[in-house]
Amino acid sequence: MLSMKCSDATSVFSSDMGDEPVRNEDRFLMLGLSKGTIVFIDVKHFTEVYARFSIITSAIKMVREVIATRTFVLFSEEFNLTLFGFKNSKSVVLQTVSLFRPVMEMCVSGKSIILGFSSGDTEFFWIDSDQSTENEHEKTYISKM
Repeated sequence: MLSMKCSDATSVFSSDMGDEPVRNEDRFLMLGLSKGTIVFIDVKHFTEVYARFSIITSAIKMVREVIATRTFVLFSEEFNLTLFGFKNSKSVVLQTVSLFRPVMEMCVSGKSIILGFSSGDTEFFWIDSDQSTENEHEKTYISKM
């Protein structure tokens, strides 16, 4: 079994990146589990779980952070794209979109989500975090581009 400290990993990555500065911004490792649970683990203390909560009921296949909107997006075993975040220190599902087919790759850039499918086609989504309506149930956060 390979054993490596965070400081060892930093030195390995910094030597691979050449002149680029090392980013020490990440505080948590986020994992999506088979029963719809998200786990945050502190990168400095891998043996300690910082937070664990259920966000959906099916297995999570992919999960990404959307830094621009301070939210997270996940793709589930049921072919759903779910946007979630935190309000008042509680996890909140903001929107779920059914895709009806499996996603092979999910990339996030700014407020855009790019999904790649096994057939070779792609879909682009936009996250609108600036909603004018007061009613939470009327808000549409994820829109197709």
